Amino acid sequence: MSKFLPNLPIDDVKAVVMSVEYESISKAIGEAGIKIIPTKPIEKFYPFEKSHADMQFFHYSNDTAFILKESLYLKEELEKYIENVIVIDETAQREYPKNVLLNA
Repeated sequence: MSKFLPNLPIDDVKAVVMSVEYESISKAIGEAGIKIIPTKPIEKFYPFEKSHADMQFFHYSNDTAFILKESLYLKEELEKYIENVIVIDETAQREYPKNVLLNA
């Protein structure tokens, strides 16, 4: 049996950080009453990675999340839901492994 527990919400989900590239998915989430905090493209990433939420934001626990410097625009909105929003010191780059600093 695993000693690790998934980091799942205790209460109903109130908000989600995600790309709004796919309108049908965004619409379904909005209709479920969940606020979407949209990602913005990070131009230095490859085209297929630019808007990936898991490369810009890491929800560590109920009260802590990490974001890239390049995703600083997320900080104010996230602080409405998460007490500690930490901007990491390292700068993301186009090439692996510097493009997946928060991808866990």
